[in-house]
This record gives sequence, C-alpha cells and structure tokens, in this order.
Amino acid sequence: MNHFRLQPSFVNTREFSCEAKSFLRNGYYTNSPPGTYAYKEYWDEQTRRCLDGFEVGGIRITGPHYFYLNFTRIKATVKQGKLERKILTFPSFLDMDYYYFDECELARANGQGVIVAKARRKGFSYKNGALCVHQYNFFRDSTSIIGAYLNEYGGATMAMSLEMINFLNKHTAWAKRRNPDRRDFVKARYKEVLEGKEVWNGYNSEIFTLTFKDNFSAAIGKTADLMLWEEAGKFPNLINAYMITAPVFRDGNVMIGMPLIFGTGGDMDGGSNDFAEMFYNPDKYWLRPFENIWDEGGAGTNCGFFIDDMWYKPGKVTLKNGDVVSMVDDQGNSNREAAEHFLDQERSIIKTTDSRTTWEKYITQSPKTPREAFLKSTGNIFPTIELNQWLGELEVTKLAQDMAMIGDLWWDKDSIKWMPNKELYAITKFPIKDTDDKTGAIVIWEHPYRDDSGSIPYGLYIGGTDPYDQDQSTTNSLGSTFIYKTFQKFDNTYNIPVAEYTGRPETAKEYYENVRKLLTYYNAQTLYENNLKGLKIYFEQKKCLHLLKEQPNILKDIVNRSTVSRGYGVHMSDPIKVQCELYLRDWLLEKRADTEKGDQLNLHTIYSIPLLQELIAYDHKEGNYDRAISFMLCILHSHENYNVDLEGKFDFNMGDKFWSSSLFKKRNKLF
Repeated sequence: MNHFRLQPSFVNTREFSCEAKSFLRNGYYTNSPPGTYAYKEYWDEQTRRCLDGFEVGGIRITGPHYFYLNFTRIKATVKQGKLERKILTFPSFLDMDYYYFDECELARANGQGVIVAKARRKGFSYKNGALCVHQYNFFRDSTSIIGAYLNEYGGATMAMSLEMINFLNKHTAWAKRRNPDRRDFVKARYKEVLEGKEVWNGYNSEIFTLTFKDNFSAAIGKTADLMLWEEAGKFPNLINAYMITAPVFRDGNVMIGMPLIFGTGGDMDGGSNDFAEMFYNPDKYWLRPFENIWDEGGAGTNCGFFIDDMWYKPGKVTLKNGDVVSMVDDQGNSNREAAEHFLDQERSIIKTTDSRTTWEKYITQSPKTPREAFLKSTGNIFPTIELNQWLGELEVTKLAQDMAMIGDLWWDKDSIKWMPNKELYAITKFPIKDTDDKTGAIVIWEHPYRDDSGSIPYGLYIGGTDPYDQDQSTTNSLGSTFIYKTFQKFDNTYNIPVAEYTGRPETAKEYYENVRKLLTYYNAQTLYENNLKGLKIYFEQKKCLHLLKEQPNILKDIVNRSTVSRGYGVHMSDPIKVQCELYLRDWLLEKRADTEKGDQLNLHTIYSIPLLQELIAYDHKEGNYDRAISFMLCILHSHENYNVDLEGKFDFNMGDKFWSSSLFKKRNKLF
C-alpha cells in the first residue's frame, strides 16, 4: 500500500519550465547553429533531463514531466490584458501533475500499471499524449498503444500526440521521419535504397490507436511499452478485454510494459462496474495500489490513483469570512480548502435550482471521492447520490455491522426458532467475485413483532424473492429474498426491510428451504419472479403454496392486460420492471422525518450494504442485481396490498346501485 509523498507548498516552479519560457520569448530553443558543438551539447542536456528528470531547490520532477512542461503544447487558459483566453501554449507546473508523473515513474520501476479515476477537465488527455510521445521520441523500437472501446475516445489523445510530434519535428533536434503517417498510426521510419534495395531505416518507434468494440483481442500479438485504456467507465467487459490483452504488456510474471487505465467522473456507463472492480482491487490486476484516503470508511483498504475536483480549480472564491482567495496560486499549488468551499457552494445552488439529473451529473463530474466519480449518470433511475452518502455513513459508523444478526432458522415441530450462529457468513459486498463463498446466510435487523397472544399479525410482513433453479451456475447470480415490514397502527416502526437472505448454497433445494423457513418465521407471503419454476414446485411438495403471493391484480394497470397465465408470482417483463423501478425510486426518496442532518428518507432504513451497492451500480439493461430485484418485488407487493385494501374499503358497485335507484329512474322519466 502506497501513500502520497506530499510536499510542502512548491516554490520557484517556473525554474522547471525555463526552456519553455525561453521559446516563448525567442521563438526557438537555442540560437546555436545545427552541427555545432554547442548545439549538440544543448540537446544532449535536454535529452538527459527528459530521461532522468530535473531538480530545482531539492525538488525533482520526472523526465516525462520535464518533457511535458518544456516540449509539448496544450490548449490552456492564459490572461491577455484584462481578458482570459484559451490558446495553444506550454503547460504550467501544477502540484496535481507532479504527483501523477511521480507515481507513474514509481509504478514503472516496480513493474506495475496505474489506474486513475478523476474529475473532468484535468488535462489528462494531454498528459497521456505526452507520455506516448515521450516514449516514441526517446525509446528506439518502442510501441505505445492508445486503446478505447470506441475510436472517438482514443482519437482525441492520438490527435494531441500528433500535434506534439509535429512541434518536435519543427523546433527540436529530435525530428523523425514517419511512415506510415496517419491519424491512427505513426511510425518513426523511412525507406532508403542500399545496394540497389529498398530497406527500412529510422528510430522504429510507433504510436497507434486500437478500438475494442468489435474485437476485444485486437491487441493480441503485439507488444506495448505503454498501453492506454481511455474512458474506462464506458468500456463494457473491461476486465475481460484487459486480461485477454495482458500478454501485450506482461510476459509471464514480468511486466514488460505499463498499462494506464483512465475514467472520468460523469462518463461512467456500460463499463463502470468493471472499472470500479479494478480500481478498488488494483493488486489483483498488477496496478499500483494506494491507501483509500478519499472514501468514508476506506482507511486501511487499497484503491487506484484518484484525482478529485479540489486539485487545480482555476479562479477565485469568496470564503465565509468574506476573504476572496485563489483556488490555485501562481506556483501551481492547489488551495484545496478553498476549492472544496467552491464545490459546496455550487452543489447547493445546482441542487435547488436545476433538475435532479443536472445535480447528479455535476456531482459525478466534480467528485470529492471515488464513490462519487463512479456514480452512473445514465442508466440508473435510483437516487445514487443519497444512496452513496448513506452507504458511506454506514461504513464509517459500522452501524450496518452492529445492526446485523446472523444465524439459523430451524423447525421446532410446526414452528420456527432462531439461533444466532457466528460461524455463518453473509455476503457483504457487491459485486461478488468468482472466488468468493456464495453460500450466504440469513441476516435479520428486526425480529418479528408478536402480539399479546404471541402471534405475528398476518400481513404485517411481506416478502420479495428473486430465485434460481440450477444447483451450479456459470455466472455470479444469487438467490435473494427480503422481508419487508408494512404499516400497522400498533407498531412504531413500519415500511422498512427487516431481514435478508441472499446466497447460493450447494443445492437449490437448500435455498428454497431457507426461504420457506424465513417466510414462516415472519408469517409472510413472498412475491417472487416466476420465470423459473423450481421455487413453486418445491413449495407445492412441502404443501406451503400459501406462502407464495398470487399474481398481482395491479399488473393489469401496468401492462393493460396480463399475458401471464401462471397463478403465482410475477413475470418481470420490461414494462413491469420499469414500473417496479419507479415504485422503488419513489419509495427510496419518500420522506420519513426531519433531522439535524437533513431529511430522513426511506433509503435510510436500509442496512444491507450490498443492496445499497447494487442500487448505486444498477443498470436496467444488464447485470446481476438480485437484491435490487427482490426488494423491488417487496415494494410491488406492498403496492398490491394497498390496492386490495382500498378495494375492500370502497364499494366499486356503488355507481351501478345509484344509477339503478328509484330516484334516478324517476329523474330519467322527466327527460
């Protein structure tokens, strides 16, 4: 586990960019004519600095960082008179860049890659392009690959790299002829005729782009000194593509190249789950680990390299005491406290004046923590920000851990008894890994209420179940059942999840039996997804079909007519699933009370860590979200019961009775 080697405030940072400043003044790097000793000496020294690094006042920057500051140009905001404009110029020294280039150097030295989750507009496409050009310019026969799921994601970095190469060819002693010289592939070589034969000559280094959308094995057979994975949050099956491609930068147990994986907050989409898995388990994928000092409850765990939005925030902000301060000083030091104050101001304004979508987008694009960066801005209907905040609070306070009671349910004649069991382990994380124990265990947060007679009122508890049929599975799909406590006048707690059983024991029958015991313990019926038949067959055999909820009548309101002929459960078709998602979203955001910390919502009654993780990562189109589905069924079950209750209290035949009454008949005769 690594810790950032934080420096005190940087001083005299302009000394790192002396050559860039000289070029801006004069329009050239050296006035010594080519071919002279002075010319050669100058460029030999610059080559040395670009390879070995450069030190000023006891602070050393890496070779690639020196190269980036002095020999690449980027679009940057500069002040011209009273106006600020974005022009093509040299980068300024920034503390954020110092740490990034430093960690890349350490990773390469230790045979590791780097995975980065970051805020938007931090200039990493330029920095990554500079790393590729540095490799291309100073390492003969080297290969740099810019990989992405779609060409548009890697194309921008490649375009920046080509601009840098063109600048080097025009203004430095490092010019190299190229063949091919395309927008997607450049190689430092040329043809010449020797003894009547055409032969290739030159530096033979290359940079090219690869698109993985239609071919995850596109890089197989190549060898890369540097391989970029752009927009990793938009990369479906990122892990699969990464592992298939590993021989490109890894020979056996030896790293022969360095993978750099990047994702930007606000741009997380189809690949966000894979990206998050790699970010939070860097050792598993040969990536440089860091202590997670950013997420609440993350201390003592590993993660990748994170760039929050408090680094390099241009402009000024007015503090609470009225002081107006810059968020970045003229030496490139970030005023992180001021930047966080600015972010908090922006968040509060956007939350109250704009749409929820805009607010969520802002949070993910300007994250303070990795969790915020990994929130999906598309494909998830649930309130991910509030869910994420609650998840962080639970992990810090250990409240979920303290609330959970884990144990066995066993038959005592016709009744069910509870026995705590410390040897059982509930599944506490999502997503589950292939190597993890999937057996699972029953978790109870509140035991069933009993009246004066010792009975559990029927209807007080209801269930939702997402089952499975096969004993063995090639996926990480689990069976999941939640018990939900409904509203009753005689009890203070209501509309809360009180128990969970999620797992995949050795046999499906073992899972079914545990569900049966759990339902019996709470005197509850469960609404289950009935596309699989095993659960119903098992309950028929055990003569306990009364524990299964019949097909809800409310489905007719959702799909106009029910096309499902099965008598129990619900077939989770797309229209029904969409409505269930809406029901659950509304339930999560329903206000329960005012507190000193703000509104207490229904979501604050969830103590299942993996359910919260599933809801945060949820994607309507794909993925195994077993807990989310089973809890949706709980909420659908509660809506059905509410409708049935209304029907019982309201006489829907009242209208027919009125129109057939003698009063109406007499009135009708007058017309």
